[in-house]
Amino acid sequence: MDDSLDPLSQLAIARGTDKFGVHFYTPHYHRWLHRFRDRPVTVLEIGVGGYHDPHVGGASLRMWRDYFPNGVIVGVDLFDKRLSDAERIETRRGSQADPAFVAALVDEFGRFDIVVDDGSHRSADVIASFELLFPHLADGGIYIVEDASSSYWRSFGGGEGDRLPTSMNYAKALFDAIDDADRMGRFPQVSKARDIRVLSRLRNLLIVEKGRNDDPATRGPSVAHPTRDVAIAAYERVAPTAEDENAILMLSGLLERSGRPCEALARLERRVALRPPSTRLLVATARVAAALGEFHVARARLAAAVEAVSDDLSPFAFAAGEERLRDIFDAARFEEVFAAGEDSGRRRLEAGMVRLALGDEDGAAYDFAEAIGRPGPLAAASLAVAADLFARRGDFRAAAAFARATEAAPHDADLRLRLATWLAGRGEAESAEDEVDRALALAPHHPRALLLRAEILFDAGRFEEAFSAHKRAREEMARAVGRMRKRNRG
Repeated sequence: MDDSLDPLSQLAIARGTDKFGVHFYTPHYHRWLHRFRDRPVTVLEIGVGGYHDPHVGGASLRMWRDYFPNGVIVGVDLFDKRLSDAERIETRRGSQADPAFVAALVDEFGRFDIVVDDGSHRSADVIASFELLFPHLADGGIYIVEDASSSYWRSFGGGEGDRLPTSMNYAKALFDAIDDADRMGRFPQVSKARDIRVLSRLRNLLIVEKGRNDDPATRGPSVAHPTRDVAIAAYERVAPTAEDENAILMLSGLLERSGRPCEALARLERRVALRPPSTRLLVATARVAAALGEFHVARARLAAAVEAVSDDLSPFAFAAGEERLRDIFDAARFEEVFAAGEDSGRRRLEAGMVRLALGDEDGAAYDFAEAIGRPGPLAAASLAVAADLFARRGDFRAAAAFARATEAAPHDADLRLRLATWLAGRGEAESAEDEVDRALALAPHHPRALLLRAEILFDAGRFEEAFSAHKRAREEMARAVGRMRKRNRG
């Protein structure tokens, strides 16, 4: 044997299976499956090979048997198979898409540790098998779909369209669904993605690892969660005194998100007293204190943050951005600090963001105008806010703000669309169409960009082009709604 090859590929060659040579699956499989080698696993492979001849096929079943010396290997095929040299190999005849047959398999063999779908490769069968078998895969188990490119072949019930019921479109929906908790703030009532730990796409392969995917949503409600409890315990065990600011900020954030703000404040205050704190730590302490109604603590920590940073506006930006801290915002001190520092475009932009957060649109507009008229790099997100403010107020300076923003973020399709909307509202149809085209070049399926393009073309009397763009916009919106409904159904 060639020692440069992994053990599974060597066995594939010895047994004459096409999983190495015709395809090159076994190197991937060894990386994914070597941890199972000495375990008493149950492996199911759909598709034995040899078609109608009962004595032909089973090369990969023998490979799996040799690779898993303590395992039981089950092969499923539409044709009856009577294999020789079948120690620890079981074969059953039936369709991978037949619910009754799959249920009988599970009743007989229990949960499978590994499933390899090398069956018909037809999209309908691949999807049906996954939905029938994945619930019966053991936790930590691996589900493999081979020859995934057949999803694009019409002869196998596939195709290239993203609305076709193909196995790869099904997989793409699973890729989206993995993040349902973060996109929606919760998982839908039923979701296959709740049990998908890893979803990996390799050349001609789809590999799914089963496991818990119920970590708390990043933007979800502040409630206790078992995964957060484990993280909190780990932080307290690894860094019990939490001298490092990053550690204490992470721990306090976890405590807050677990509905334990009093403990979070106690941890922060302990660290503030331990050694000189940073601005970030002081503002974080002020925010938690304000949320608990401890305004005397919040004021003291904000004042300390301001004194600690000389002419830096960051404490004021943090405070203005927090609704809980605005009531104790020291506007007079902000003006003092702002006046004491360098009058640069960056500081003007920061000051404008602070004033806007406090509801002072006139002051914000003045600072924004000063900022965009000065050279030097500026933050694209803040420039976009400035542009929106000018556009909303009918201020001609929106043009300069949009120009600086698109220069800072040239690949932001939404920003281009906002500029196009403003231009269209001013009657600059040709320039608006140019910006819509730039947005669509960055995001070809953007429904709002397509809809705006249709409106611009209609107003220009180019009705045929307008109807075509409107049709595309409706189609993209329908696709978006369909994806959302599919996610909600799980």
